[in-house]
Amino acid sequence: MMPMFQTWSYTTTHIGILCHDICILTIPMVHTGIFGHRHIIRTFSNFTYSALISIHLNSNII
Repeated sequence: MMPMFQTWSYTTTHIGILCHDICILTIPMVHTGIFGHRHIIRTFSNFTYSALISIHLNSNII
C-alpha cells in the first residue's frame, strides 16, 4: 500500500493531466464552432472549479 502523500501526489497528477486533456480537446471545438460556445465554456468552467475545490479540500486533509 502506498503512503498517503504518494497517493495524493498520484491523484493530483492525474487530475492535472485530465484538466490538460480537456483543454486540448475543447478549445479547438469552441474556436471552430462545433459546439455551442456558451455551453462548452460553462461546462468546462464548472469542471475546472470543481476539480480545484477538490484539490484544495484534499490538500488540507494531509
